[in-house]
Amino acid sequence: MISPHSPWLSAHGKLWYDDKWYRYAWILWPQAFAAVLVMWFWAMPSNSTATAQWARPLDSSARYQELLALRDAAKSSQPSMDGLERDARGGEMDAQFFFGTLYDPDLKLSTIVAPDFAKAVEWYDKAASQGQQYALNNLALFYSSGVFTRVDYTRACYYALKLNANATGNGMTVKGDCYARGLGGTKLDPAQAASAYQAAPAKGAQPSPAPSVPAPSPSAPSPPAPVPLIPSPAPASPTDTADLPWGAIGFAADGSYSTVWKMRSQSEAEADVAKQCAAFGRGGCQVASISGQQCVGLATFIGSYARRRWQLSYTAGGATYPEAQAASLGRCNADERTRGRCQFRTAVCADGR
Repeated sequence: MISPHSPWLSAHGKLWYDDKWYRYAWILWPQAFAAVLVMWFWAMPSNSTATAQWARPLDSSARYQELLALRDAAKSSQPSMDGLERDARGGEMDAQFFFGTLYDPDLKLSTIVAPDFAKAVEWYDKAASQGQQYALNNLALFYSSGVFTRVDYTRACYYALKLNANATGNGMTVKGDCYARGLGGTKLDPAQAASAYQAAPAKGAQPSPAPSVPAPSPSAPSPPAPVPLIPSPAPASPTDTADLPWGAIGFAADGSYSTVWKMRSQSEAEADVAKQCAAFGRGGCQVASISGQQCVGLATFIGSYARRRWQLSYTAGGATYPEAQAASLGRCNADERTRGRCQFRTAVCADGR
């Protein structure tokens, strides 16, 4: 014990009251020492490695199936939908895709939320930006079909061209159209077009089902009445067509169209495509069908001539996609009312090329 009359204690008291830095040092150094001790023990590695767990790599396939099951549950379960939304907002591209499908107006999966095209596009776009192939496929189809929004080939091709060689779905057909027709500013590339067309049926592309078209707004102006359509006759087909595939195109005067291919019979192809075309609600529809390895193209013109507004659509056949394209454009441009300003819309080949 230090004596109250100790010289050290006297000196300490004098410095304490006369020197503020001496006083601050006595106050702060115990706290600094304690902080150093805490940091040292915290940073010190543990000597026990027996229970250390290494992180295991994520099984992407298993995770995809897990999210798929969660999406299926989310169709009718709010907690599951909330969980899927958390994963989507966390940045998982597959979760973003599956969450978008719940709003997709073409799929109509959810019993909890109403179809919402804008939200479906928002979440598909988030997934597509990370390379999610199904999201890219759906966006390409949205903007190329014009069912739920106006046709926008710039956007359609932007997404379609990002589809890889293993992509599934009709988006590969859109990709082929972009390269074959130069849609959306795409540079013409017959080799890429042929590759995409060949991959489409191999990867499960099928004729599109009849689209569900929202009722037109009461305030929307009604389109001008179309002039009579002048479809070209379907190319002649062989006498025996029992084993040949059939394709058909149904179109309205304003250029709206639906296509089918690889159908079993002419009547089936024409009935299917007529149903799809009628669903657009764009006026009367004409149908042109082809069989075997033949193709039919569609070209349209919308404009005015001699103070009248014209909506014209023409079809023409060919043995290949380029021949059908050239024939339909030539037939449309031959009409003096178009003054050579026709636009090629699409072509369909009976065997799905």
